[in-house]
Amino acid sequence: MAFLRQEARVIERFRIIEMAEAESVTEAARRFNCSRTTVYKLIARYREGRLRALMNRPRGPREPIPEEVVELVVELKASAPHRASSKVQQLLEERYGIRLSRRRSPAPQT
Repeated sequence: MAFLRQEARVIERFRIIEMAEAESVTEAARRFNCSRTTVYKLIARYREGRLRALMNRPRGPREPIPEEVVELVVELKASAPHRASSKVQQLLEERYGIRLSRRRSPAPQT
């Protein structure tokens, strides 16, 4: 299923490029509700690697969250299940000096 979503994205990106070449970058951006900068980036990616270059790119390696931190998060959440993730982050920083971004916050398993 993920492959089909990826394929649909590639097709849409290719259509944006086709429109930009047939009409204009501005018109492609307007019709596909994206910025002209995005259209220029897609054109550059396509010229660099054809359709394969229009696939989603990995965002880079992520550091794993240490097991001790995961255990603290689970403990904080278990002690008060109603506690929001933002509050768990705040408590981690206040009590233990550990700062996590929202993207790195592990979801406690139930």
